[in-house]
Amino acid sequence: MEIPLHYAPLLGIVYSEKHYKSNMAVDLYKKHFKDLYRWNVKEIAEIISNEPNDEYLSYSEIIGLWNLDLKPNITAGNIVESIEKYIDALYKVNNITIPYVIRFTLKQYDTIKIYLTAVFKFIKDKNDPHQIENICTSISQETLFCYDAQYEILQHIYISLKTGKGFDITYFIKEMIYKIKYDILSRIVTSNTDAQNVHNLAYWRNQLSEEIGFIKNESKYTYMRKETLIDNKQYILYQFFLLFKVEKVVTEILEKINKNPTFLCLTSQFIVERETKESKLKKYMEFDNFDLLDIRSITNKGVIFIMESMGIALKKRYKFY
Repeated sequence: MEIPLHYAPLLGIVYSEKHYKSNMAVDLYKKHFKDLYRWNVKEIAEIISNEPNDEYLSYSEIIGLWNLDLKPNITAGNIVESIEKYIDALYKVNNITIPYVIRFTLKQYDTIKIYLTAVFKFIKDKNDPHQIENICTSISQETLFCYDAQYEILQHIYISLKTGKGFDITYFIKEMIYKIKYDILSRIVTSNTDAQNVHNLAYWRNQLSEEIGFIKNESKYTYMRKETLIDNKQYILYQFFLLFKVEKVVTEILEKINKNPTFLCLTSQFIVERETKESKLKKYMEFDNFDLLDIRSITNKGVIFIMESMGIALKKRYKFY
């Protein structure tokens, strides 16, 4: 279990989790991780980033959005050409085809169009020329690759862009946790130079969708598991929880909250609505004048307080799985 990731693809094993009846993630976490603050694994598995609405723009609508709001911000002609060819291929117009796109199933065509629509709408609304060019460049670099690669980049961009106005801080914390989970899984299963890394990630995201909580997605290509440690479910889960410790996640979330005035305001509001004693509030927040709600920052204990309120993390004295 403690073997470093860079050795894992080299070590042969025989895996036999086919007949494993219970929740392997819960059992493994319970057995191997005894930290002061621990995850409620079943609740963590419920944290899944919301997919875009099941709708996409028509060809005329998405080309109109592209020509009017996005294309003027692109300085590189090859990026413009690549995106326009990609849109034509996805919508099957102008006799344009792209090798991998032409092999999509109907569901895959729809999924990519849904994500592309959502991303285009996001960057249009943000109206940041540099962001528009950077994101369109990233998309253009994946258009000649397989469905899995295209899906991964669009989903990654979508998760990064999503803001969700009108939600309390728990919504954003869940989104942050989902992204952290996804990044950790990606780091584990793509830690080598295997040409099949993108299919490896797609396979394990689907395999762990219920136990860890990932968006499950159709993959056209079958990933052939190897009898190596990096393809062992128990090893992957152990490495996942090794990186996904409550304290590490709290530190990452805390940094995002304290750098974002909106998050800071929502976090302090959540805490104040649930705790009125100033002595306790001083453990959760740093402030100059509490009566004026002059909050300077949130503390680690403040984030943990919210996670405990959400039921996703508790101190070791509690039993939950």
